[in-house]
Amino acid sequence: MKNIWDIFKTDLNNIRKKRAAIIVIVALMILPSMYAWFNILPSWDPYANTENVAVAVVNLDEGAEVEGETVNVGDEVVTNLKDNKKLGWQFVDEKEAKEGLEKADYYASITIPSNFSEKLTSVLDDKPEKPVLDYYINEKVNAIAPKITNAGATGIVESVHQGFIKVANEAIFTAFNEAGIELEANKESIERLRDAIYQLEEDMPEIERLLGVAGDDLDKAEDASEKAHEGVKKAEEVSVQVQALSERAKEILNETDKYVDEYVPIVKNDLTTAQKVIKEVPGVISQISEKEDSFDEVVTKIENSTGKIDQGIEVLQLLEEALKNADEEATNGNQIANLVAQLEEDNERLEKAKQDLLATIDVIENAPDNGEDAPSEDEKSLEQLKAMVEIIEARQAAIQHAIEASKQVEESIADGIFLDGVDKVAGYEEDLRQFKDEVLAKITAAKEGKAKLADVLDYIEEHALRINTTINDLLTFIDQDLMPTYNKEMNTARNAIHEADKKIEKVTSYFPKVEEILNKVDAGIGTGKKELDKIQSVFPEAKEKLFSLAKKTRELEAKGDLEELIDFLRNDPNAKEEFFADPIILQEHKLFPIPNYGSGMAPFFTTLSLWVGGLILVSTLIVDVPNKHKYKGYEAYFGRFITFWLIGLVQALVVTCGNLFLLETFVVHKFLYVLFAFLISTVFMVIIYTFVSVFGNTGKVIAIILLVMQLGASGGTFPIQTTPQFFQTIHKFMPFTHGLGLLREATGGIVWSVVLTHIAWLVGFMIIFLFIGIKLKETINKRSDKFLEEARESKVIL
Repeated sequence: MKNIWDIFKTDLNNIRKKRAAIIVIVALMILPSMYAWFNILPSWDPYANTENVAVAVVNLDEGAEVEGETVNVGDEVVTNLKDNKKLGWQFVDEKEAKEGLEKADYYASITIPSNFSEKLTSVLDDKPEKPVLDYYINEKVNAIAPKITNAGATGIVESVHQGFIKVANEAIFTAFNEAGIELEANKESIERLRDAIYQLEEDMPEIERLLGVAGDDLDKAEDASEKAHEGVKKAEEVSVQVQALSERAKEILNETDKYVDEYVPIVKNDLTTAQKVIKEVPGVISQISEKEDSFDEVVTKIENSTGKIDQGIEVLQLLEEALKNADEEATNGNQIANLVAQLEEDNERLEKAKQDLLATIDVIENAPDNGEDAPSEDEKSLEQLKAMVEIIEARQAAIQHAIEASKQVEESIADGIFLDGVDKVAGYEEDLRQFKDEVLAKITAAKEGKAKLADVLDYIEEHALRINTTINDLLTFIDQDLMPTYNKEMNTARNAIHEADKKIEKVTSYFPKVEEILNKVDAGIGTGKKELDKIQSVFPEAKEKLFSLAKKTRELEAKGDLEELIDFLRNDPNAKEEFFADPIILQEHKLFPIPNYGSGMAPFFTTLSLWVGGLILVSTLIVDVPNKHKYKGYEAYFGRFITFWLIGLVQALVVTCGNLFLLETFVVHKFLYVLFAFLISTVFMVIIYTFVSVFGNTGKVIAIILLVMQLGASGGTFPIQTTPQFFQTIHKFMPFTHGLGLLREATGGIVWSVVLTHIAWLVGFMIIFLFIGIKLKETINKRSDKFLEEARESKVIL
């Protein structure tokens, strides 16, 4: 210990004896503080003097017209910037701005393009475009200037942004207020709409079912339309067939008339002839009774008159033969039955055609509308189609009349109208023969005197009149019953066919128009199917959206009713506009307030100056003591270290007091500030002194390298998290980190847990380097002195 104290006293005496040494020592005590002060002062409050940072502003905005009013946002920006003192705004043209930026007359330039207002107001259009400010910056002039000018450019954008939001919000909330009034006026309608949404949601399954039914109905309508086309074709064919049938019916009716006209006159003629013959008998008897002839003459005349009876019998035989032929031809030839069958077949064909036409009419009347107005000509064609049905029905009625007339004739024949006539005629023949035989018998009896001649004459006359009456009744039946009925039915059939023939040609001309109607029906069905396909394709999405809308409506009702929405909308638009233009107030709470940037940077530059002060000491003063081999290693180490340490403490005192009283930096804990500087200086001096004491000039190099590393790794200027990973990793192992941390705690406010952590690290660094200086100095110096001596012999290396 004595040797350590002797070395220190020797150093003090040597300094005191040499005035130059005193001056140098004093300079070494003050010089580090200069380093700190001349860095703190320029950075005292750099952001308060940005009004001299020149930024060029070029306004090319041509403005825009909104609702008849001219708007020029660029001019408004320039007007606002003229009152803005945050930067040195220079309003120039485009050429001057470019040249000034290249020559570093301006740190940056901002150009407002010609379409700035136009794009800003495009928010009112369907496709709004964002306006663009062109910001140019010369980054080579200064590293910090771009950040300052960028803040200015951002401020312009923010100013326009806030102004735009303010105007937009004013319009929006005015519209909201009007919407609230409108909602209140239409509250009932909105509630009805809500109920309609719920009802539509409830009806959706039925709508979905009906869409399926509609598809089926359209398919059926399409099938029916195809059948209708076929029906029209069949109707056209039937119309031709009807005309042919009409002619055939006429032929059949004419053949029937011919047949009836052929045989009925023969029957009537034969009956009339027989009647005429029989009528002559009473006349002959009368002539006989009027003359007063002799008995023999009378008998002879009566016998001769029986020849008339023979003529009547012959006539009746002819009639009988004619009736048999007629019955045989009517029954065996089946002419009337064939006629009835033909007429019934024609009637069935007409019925099928009628049903096809009715189906066609039904398709046309019930077809979906294809969107076109149906012309009156189409309606007329439809009416003619219905008229065709009526004609067919009339034709059917005519055929039915013919069938009934034919059946009546057939039934009369079947009932034996001809055979009955044959029987009656045969009876008449028998009566005449009996009559003749009886006349001849009575004549014979008269000749024999068994009868009176007068009684014979009366008998002949009486029987002749009876036969005549019978024939007369038969002729009356034919003339007044059979033929009138037949003629009536046949005339009805002819009239019906005639009326149908008059209409059929007119109706036939409308078949093309009916086909045209069906084509329109097909088009309507096609359109309907396409539209239905479209509906069915979008129906699932519409259904999902409706359900979603109903769900959201219920959720909205659960969160709040319409009254609350109206109350929200009907508020003061101006108050709302001010709120949404700047909806958040950032209330800053400074936990450890520091009033200026210089005070905030003072701990870093103070810590840096103490390390630099240590470097200056080891570079200016001699670290090793003369004749160090006379002393133990720790004695030589501490003997000279005390001098370095005391100078370091004075350096710390000067720089901290200068900060506090000359620069008036802000410090909360001034005494601790000075004490922490003493500790930092001591630790730094131990580290630097140990490096040089143990390693010589190499130790100086190591100290300088460590200084450079600590500038980036200590977090003195930028947060350590912004540096590369290497510096973040070594951050806590750097003495700078903990020295800077202690001074910051004293400056802003003490957190003792943080302070104690930093002190522990600094003390740990000091112990480590004291151990190196005490234990390793002597050993390392023995090995390095010879090496250093050889290096000095080069007269180049110290």
